Parts: sequence; structure tokens; C-alpha cells
Amino acid sequence: MSGLTPARRLVRVNIVLIVVLSGLLILCLVRQLWVPAAAFTLLLVSNGVQLTTRRRDADPE
Repeated sequence: MSGLTPARRLVRVNIVLIVVLSGLLILCLVRQLWVPAAAFTLLLVSNGVQLTTRRRDADPE
């Protein structure tokens, strides 16, 4: 993992965050905790946007 560029490392971190946030979102929805579920949804969307941007930076054409 030491050979990864900073942009690629951020892509991996964002993927891990998306997996964790998805699990928390499912847990909140099952327990009907709507406010935390909305917060996790916003975090997932913003993280997805960052992931798209980071992937573009990590994979130069």
C-alpha cells in the first residue's frame, strides 16, 4: 500500500467510508431512526461525490 499515490489512498478511504456509512444507514432505517438516517444519507452522497472526484484525479488519461 506504500506504493499508492495520495489520490488512490483517498479513493480507498472513501470506499471504506461508504461501506461503513451504508451499514449505519441500514441500521438506522431498520430501527426507524429517521434523523440519523437522513444525516448518513447526506454523508453518503457527499462521500460519493468526493469519490468520483478523487477517482478522476487518481486516473489521469
